[in-house]
Amino acid sequence: MSWHPVPDAAALARALTAPASAVPVRVAGIPLVLTRGDDGTLRALSNECPHQGATVCRAAEHGVASLECPNHYWVFDLTGTFQGSRLALDRGRTAPPDPAENLREHPCRETAGFIEVQLQER
Repeated sequence: MSWHPVPDAAALARALTAPASAVPVRVAGIPLVLTRGDDGTLRALSNECPHQGATVCRAAEHGVASLECPNHYWVFDLTGTFQGSRLALDRGRTAPPDPAENLREHPCRETAGFIEVQLQER
C-alpha cells in the first residue's frame, strides 16, 4: 500500500471545510468520494456502490447526512455505512448491519493543505 496525493487537494480541502460535505475525486484512477462528517473527520470512501458498482456521489454536496446510489437507492452515511434502501427507510424499516454492503474506506490524511489517500498497489 502506498500514499497517493489527491489532485488539486487545496481546492478540495476548501470544499470540505464545512461538516456534512462530500466531494467525488479520482486518485490513481480509482473513483473515491471524500467526506467530512459532522465530527470533522475526513474520510476517503469508494465511490462505487457495492451492490452493482454505480457511482454514489456524482457532484460535490454540502449539508448532507448521507449519500444515495441512483440505481437502487441504497443509502450510506458519511462514514460509508450502509443504512438500507431509500424505499425501505421511507417505510421505517432499517437494514441489519452488514459490512459487505458498506462503502470501502481507504486511509487518508490531511497535512499542510494536502490530502493523501493510501491505496493498495494493483
